[in-house]
Amino acid sequence: MASPHHRHQSSLEAILDFSPPPLLPSQRTQGKETLTKLLAYYRQLPTIPSPKSKPKPYRPADLLELVYEHAISDLGQDNVLRYLLSSLLDGEVELQAGLHDLSHTLPLLVDFDSWNEPRKTRIAAQIEVIASHLINHFFLPRKYLHSFFDTTPGIEE
Repeated sequence: MASPHHRHQSSLEAILDFSPPPLLPSQRTQGKETLTKLLAYYRQLPTIPSPKSKPKPYRPADLLELVYEHAISDLGQDNVLRYLLSSLLDGEVELQAGLHDLSHTLPLLVDFDSWNEPRKTRIAAQIEVIASHLINHFFLPRKYLHSFFDTTPGIEE
């Protein structure tokens, strides 16, 4: 069977660059401090086991922190900060097109210390949601999830 000839096909990727610009040093510093503050809040919460959930074989706050720290470049860390901080606001505010821009996200999170407990708890719950999402959809193949998390067998790719 003949393979398709794509060598002459021009790509817009060489012309268009959709990657976000690097963060300003002040945004990077403020974003890292905000993420650290949010994760520290999560870590100090008491663990209350739910009858529906089993203990996680990982610590969600540590996972998110390690994902950020192990990004191989400043631009990679910038992208992780954008993703984590905007994802923490998911459900907290109406997501808008520019929310992945830290200039919109950071002002919503910097006063976290003055928030009431129910609002802080929603952000803490989002830390678990994001960590679970990373584990389930990024780090582990779906076909191995049933043995790792001891869930319903039969998940296959």
